[in-house]
Amino acid sequence: MADETFDGIANRPAPFANPADEARARAALALLDRRALSSNRARMDEIEAVLRDAVAGVYVGVDRVRSAASAAHKVAGSAGSFGMHEVSELARDLEVFLTRGSLTDVAGLRSAVGALEEIQRQLRERRERDAAAEEATPEAGVMLIAHPDRRLAARIAAAAAGRGWAARWAADATAAREALLRETPDAVVLSLDIPPDGGVSVLDADPGERPYCVTLVMGAGERFGDRIAAARAGADGFLPADLPPEQVVDIVIDTAEQDHTGPDRVIALTEQAAVAKALREALDDTSTELTTVTDVDAFWDALGSTRPDLVIVDADLDGTSGTAICRQVRTDLRWATLPVLVLLPPDGATSDAVRDVFAAGADDYAVSPVVNAELQTRIANRLGRLRWQRRSARIDPLTGLLSRTAFGAAVARLAARSQREGMALCLAILDLDGFRNLNETHDHGLGDVILRRLSVLLQGVFRDSAVVARWGGQEIAVAMPSTRRAEGVAQLGAALDAFHRESFDAGSGQSLQATFTAAVGEYGVDAPTVRSLVRTLSTAISAAKVAGGNRVVPVGWSPDAGPSSPDVLVVEDDETIASLLQHAIETRRLRIEHIADGQVALDRLVGPNRITPRVILLDVELPGLNGIEVLRRIEAEGVLSRSRVIMLTIHAEAEEVATAMRYGAFDHVAKPFSLPALMQRLRRALDAPR
Repeated sequence: MADETFDGIANRPAPFANPADEARARAALALLDRRALSSNRARMDEIEAVLRDAVAGVYVGVDRVRSAASAAHKVAGSAGSFGMHEVSELARDLEVFLTRGSLTDVAGLRSAVGALEEIQRQLRERRERDAAAEEATPEAGVMLIAHPDRRLAARIAAAAAGRGWAARWAADATAAREALLRETPDAVVLSLDIPPDGGVSVLDADPGERPYCVTLVMGAGERFGDRIAAARAGADGFLPADLPPEQVVDIVIDTAEQDHTGPDRVIALTEQAAVAKALREALDDTSTELTTVTDVDAFWDALGSTRPDLVIVDADLDGTSGTAICRQVRTDLRWATLPVLVLLPPDGATSDAVRDVFAAGADDYAVSPVVNAELQTRIANRLGRLRWQRRSARIDPLTGLLSRTAFGAAVARLAARSQREGMALCLAILDLDGFRNLNETHDHGLGDVILRRLSVLLQGVFRDSAVVARWGGQEIAVAMPSTRRAEGVAQLGAALDAFHRESFDAGSGQSLQATFTAAVGEYGVDAPTVRSLVRTLSTAISAAKVAGGNRVVPVGWSPDAGPSSPDVLVVEDDETIASLLQHAIETRRLRIEHIADGQVALDRLVGPNRITPRVILLDVELPGLNGIEVLRRIEAEGVLSRSRVIMLTIHAEAEEVATAMRYGAFDHVAKPFSLPALMQRLRRALDAPR
């Protein structure tokens, strides 16, 4: 979506060091923007029905008028917050007219209908402008979905579109092979069950003819022979058949982006000027860095200085051979896994010569002089396989998270930076509750589904510089740079709340919820070394498990510490506004809880299992109990000695503001509000002394 769509609050996102993070934030705001337009459109339909009946002389009941006034109230608030200020003012006029209940006032009714038509026109133009802007957005990549299940393919395509990728669908192997050549996709999701002859047939083509692209295979995980055949045919990895489409897309895109990061380095050892020229021409249009050497001594020096990703060696060399060089490379532990491609002369590509090439440890061969297109494809294939192998050693195949080994290396770098720069660093370990009983009662497949879903959720929560990894079994580790212990607890607390809302199919028509227990500690504060901090975290998790689990605790926690509370409680019945606030607050690494009903909020604040939020954002117009009454009652119960209240109101009238302040409100903000201004007031309330 183009930037001009993000006027008002959405044009001023919090600064991000990583452009990818900014893109994700803008995408999230774009989604909220679209939801706001959809919600407002439905509200305007309700108002239109009331005004249409009034114009026709049909009796309109008090409840319908009151509901329409409430709809206008919500349109005024959400439209203004998303930069549609004229729509907000017109909706406010409609609210005033409907609140008076004077539907027989001909002049007032005519003016209300005019306001309604103008709002509908502006909403329609906004939708059309947004749609045009989305069509003009360049595609980040092309994904080929070769799968017989049309509905699943459509869900994967929708998830890919959410990441800015275009998707192409092939329902059978023939269409998939044609699409590979016609579309030249950046990544392929391939079903092993694709008709008529299976996914292996799509891969089982001459690598000199099929261009390399990241190919991940789905399904038929129980047929081990098919997996072996797919791997031999060139599959880069495997995805479980039951993986959610969003996670399929995340893994595929992350793999493809990893696969294309940074220039590749190639060394070519050849004494033939024509071969060296052909190689330069073949790689001229790529990002590959080519180093050409003409003698063996220079070759070994170049290996050490450039540390290449691929070696190309001529079969015929003065005093030696390409196969001999390949054997020497393989016996050196530094280069034992380095891909080697041998160039054979046209009259020397016999079956015996090819067998000798592979016996020497080479990965591939080509005929010299070479055809550029074929050589480019073979080089791309070898480099692509190498990148996938390197990535596979870093990625846990079940969850798509970093492996424990890769996590250790990342944390070591962060710890060194923490010591060098004084940067805060939090570590956390999460343990799924009741995992062993879950697998015994149901089966290991359900446990894997839950663990993968938790992994996806955590990757969504920690989208900045945090590192998320599979620690082992049902445990996940998170490293959070530039984060204090309290902030880490708040972030994981929000993740636990979201995870608890997930529902999993337990079979036989039953569903279940899952929880986890986590401990959070700060490096250099709670323990002097990473290893000692990990031991401390394990001790804290054990104590929390004994107390019942299903909680996030800081190092040093005890069962007497009481339940944790959110940083911010949002009491707002407009789901669009609540979603906007949740996005903004969670971006600032604060824990948030949302309640849409005034009576429910009062019960949470003064009931037996009360919470103590640092700040309460309290809307005035609420179902159950209005905000002023909630404020009055929590003030009487002493809640305001622990929490600060910021009132959210559609009006900025002196009487309403004075009433809120008289009952102890810390501040007030009138809708439609500027999100940056509200966040400044929220920060001031958070920092205010108790």
